[in-house]
Parts: sequence; structure tokens; C-alpha cells
Amino acid sequence: KAIAVNSKTLVPNIERTRDTNPGVRRAAFEVLIDKISIRAMKISYRMKVLESGLRDRNTAVKEACISLIKKWVSYYDDDIIKLLKALDVEGKVDLCGEVVAEILNHVHIDTALQCLVSRIENKGNTFNTTI
Repeated sequence: KAIAVNSKTLVPNIERTRDTNPGVRRAAFEVLIDKISIRAMKISYRMKVLESGLRDRNTAVKEACISLIKKWVSYYDDDIIKLLKALDVEGKVDLCGEVVAEILNHVHIDTALQCLVSRIENKGNTFNTTI
């Protein structure tokens, strides 16, 4: 956690999310949670981090990834659609489905649903579900 995050240290930290040691993987997620904005990461990096974290066998690593997702949802004012737009929805449909499932399991479901309903009401019949 004492590492300074910049363009030279971001990629190695992302690679640490796939380390053989679960403590290192968890610590890498904690650095991402504490020091990196979603906007500072390329879409490919976001997807790599989510894929390795959500599919990790270690519970602590998976929970750290879920905490990262919560931070990202918060960054987008609890708007799941905005978060999905920041991810590679078309290229990684299964992974984005896992992300939405975790959001609905760990964020207040009424907040998430309220946001979705609001988006639908504001767009009327032109709501684009394919993002």
C-alpha cells in the first residue's frame, strides 16, 4: 500500500492481481481501491482486474474485488448503466453479467433498481438495452 501509483507502477500492480500468492493479489486490489480511479485505467485493464478478481478462488481476494466494484459504482453515482458503459460489455458479456450480479448482491438493491427505473423513465421508449 505504500507504493506510489503512476503510469509506471499501474500495470505491474494490475499484474499482481494474478499473482500466485493470495495475499499479494488482495493487496493489489487494495491499492486499486485506495489509489486508482476507474478513469485512470484502460478498459482492457478494468476487465482483466474484474475477471481475475471475481473468478478468484480465494474469498478475501474476491471480496477485495467486490469492494473495488462498489467503489466504481459509487464513482458513477450508483448508476449501473454508466459503469457498464465504462466496461467492455460487448466483448465480455459473461463477465459483465457477473459484475451486475455482484452489484445487485452487495449494493443496496433498491438503490440500483431505482437508478435503472429512473434511466428507463427518462429515456422513454428510446432506452437502449444493448449499451
